[in-house]
Amino acid sequence: MESNKKIECVLTEELNEAKYQHPLRFNYKINGIMNTWEVMLYYDCVEILIFNITRNVFIFVKQFRPPVYLNKLLRENNLLSECLKKIERKYYLKDLLNDKTILPASHGYTIELCAGLIDRKDTALNIANAEVFEEVGYSVKTKNMHKINTYVGFRSCTGLLGNETSIYFAVVEDCDKTSPGGGIGNENIEIIEVAETEMENFIKCTPNIPNVLHFSYM
Repeated sequence: MESNKKIECVLTEELNEAKYQHPLRFNYKINGIMNTWEVMLYYDCVEILIFNITRNVFIFVKQFRPPVYLNKLLRENNLLSECLKKIERKYYLKDLLNDKTILPASHGYTIELCAGLIDRKDTALNIANAEVFEEVGYSVKTKNMHKINTYVGFRSCTGLLGNETSIYFAVVEDCDKTSPGGGIGNENIEIIEVAETEMENFIKCTPNIPNVLHFSYM
């Protein structure tokens, strides 16, 4: 279980070149008045709520999310706001990560919808289908992948991200399971199944659930 896994914080460093995101300062004028805002450019993405009609279960993915873990680690030590002050950041991180009281790995695990970035030239629908197969091992028939809507800044606040999230509802059967899933590389995705009758209690009682999971089930 993830609660037994040991986390070793090997290194933190300033991110000058990023693979998936790009921070910048956006200067603009409204009615002649100059404004400045910090913006994070990020890929649009897809998220898929999956329901297996053979056994009446919803299917989610569970994985370790480093940003969740690091933020919780800083928060637990009352260092989050101090760490955001650039002049003190390295000191606080070095001090904290050398501390022997590192939080258990369980604090960084989240249960989420199957999801992926739109980081190649393809339709959101095709990418959604590919992510379902890659992460949970189901081959979804096109007629069973239903788009709910596309929203702006859904994974985070619109004050930082302006990317779009397209949400789909996928209906699958046991016979559609053609691969073990689990993601690629070192994603180490665990597949979680929740009975339809247990969903409300699951959402109410499970920690580290992103808001998009709440919304998509409504």
